[in-house]
Amino acid sequence: MKKYNEVEGILYSHYRKKSKIGLHKGALARTQKRIKQIKVDLINCNIDIKDELSSIDYSKEKITTSKDNSSSMERALIRAESKLERELKEEVNYLNKLKGRIRGIQKEIDNVDIILEDLIEDDLQIIEKKYSGRLSENKISNDMNMDRSTVTRKKRTIIEYLQENL
Repeated sequence: MKKYNEVEGILYSHYRKKSKIGLHKGALARTQKRIKQIKVDLINCNIDIKDELSSIDYSKEKITTSKDNSSSMERALIRAESKLERELKEEVNYLNKLKGRIRGIQKEIDNVDIILEDLIEDDLQIIEKKYSGRLSENKISNDMNMDRSTVTRKKRTIIEYLQENL
């Protein structure tokens, strides 16, 4: 059986994880958007090579040093395309990492949610206000039109129930 403080720690952690998963889902959506844009850029050849090309200098003799006889334009395009492909690979790796984190956090959240589903509505409100909203027992009692001692007693009873079931 878990200690009272351990159960409180689990509840605080549970509600922190719920907000954290929201942040991860936002990052997931932004990453998916970046991946989509990189794919569109690759398909449509939206490649910027202005920095890699210089104007023609007619004062010097033109000497091609390329072994494969490709122009500087072609080499610049290949480098830019390779850069986009690397970015795409990095974004996909990050996307997969985020999905893994979300699955792990969701699994932990689900384990606690299953037990919290057994609570009646008033008890669940007390737990949410205390551990998610971080309200004091006085504030909870005012919000729920209960005596402070009732809130304290109910909270203690709920924690004891959770000690047995977590």
